[in-house]
Amino acid sequence: MQHRTAIIAVALVATATLSAQGIPMPAKQLEKFAPMLGAWEGEGVAISEPGGPEMPWKAKSKMSKTLNGFFIREETVVDFSPAIETPLVMTNIFGWDPEKKAYVHFGIENVGIATQKTVTFEGDKLVITDAGITAGQAFLERGIVQVKDDVYSFKVERGVGANPLFTHVEGTMKRSKTADASFGPKTDVAFIENFGGDRMAKLDFLVGERRLDGTMCPAPGAPEMTIGAHETVKMIYGGQAMVSHVLGDPIAGMKWEGLNFMAWNETKQCYDSCAISNMGEFQVAEARMVGDDMVFNSVYTQGGQTSVVRSVLEVEGGKPVRIYTDHMTGSHKTTRNFDAKLKPAQAKK
Repeated sequence: MQHRTAIIAVALVATATLSAQGIPMPAKQLEKFAPMLGAWEGEGVAISEPGGPEMPWKAKSKMSKTLNGFFIREETVVDFSPAIETPLVMTNIFGWDPEKKAYVHFGIENVGIATQKTVTFEGDKLVITDAGITAGQAFLERGIVQVKDDVYSFKVERGVGANPLFTHVEGTMKRSKTADASFGPKTDVAFIENFGGDRMAKLDFLVGERRLDGTMCPAPGAPEMTIGAHETVKMIYGGQAMVSHVLGDPIAGMKWEGLNFMAWNETKQCYDSCAISNMGEFQVAEARMVGDDMVFNSVYTQGGQTSVVRSVLEVEGGKPVRIYTDHMTGSHKTTRNFDAKLKPAQAKK
């Protein structure tokens, strides 16, 4: 899986690699998700702490291929009413990294967080694990999903601090022809008001339509190329997360397309960013405001070489005006492989 950029606009560099690398194909490993594709609805219970009361829930979910089948996208809406009137809404992205020979994941929630979990398959069981900090305490959890005859069951076990492990969430989903978990007014809400919204509000200057035009160098020593794209950026989940869509200008009859998801990381005090594309690229970065500008840093391995990448989004008068990317790959000379100007644009029809 190619890793190129810190934000979705910069990921346009992938388009220029086509002539040298050929057209990539979706990984066969993603076929493991085939039994889970489609619309689902079901119910279950959630428990917030060991020995705590059970909270019933009902949910609708849809899992589908996206970006030419290079990724699996899951949209889920969980209803806890009447106990909690606001639904819990989540987007999860699954892909495959051929460099690490492992599945990759990135998720955003209207709780105001982004997640990056470890994903594996054991036979027909999908196992998703995570560990980190929640409310100042260390936690770990494991989710197991299994599909049989158009019904899938799942259980999430969790441990917080030194407290006993417990079943956090459990339920059953059935295949449905009518379940709708798509994004809309009813799901454009914050589950916890201002949990990450105040930090995300500082990125309002990114919202809107813009045109990107610039140059890029796909590899050290390669000739410089001219590229362009249209980007649309929106706040979602009541301002708790951001999503952008980029459509590149045609190159050799092909169009590069990408999505970027971003949410606030309270523990690291940064914005977690994940860019994916219809070329199979998966790029996770940490973003921070530096003065008026925004800086994205990431580390990845490709072709056996480690690269560190920094993208700088320059802001003038509250508007993004330029973005450039510097690469330090292996022992090669540092290169500026991307540099582009940004201008406001009209929405594409």
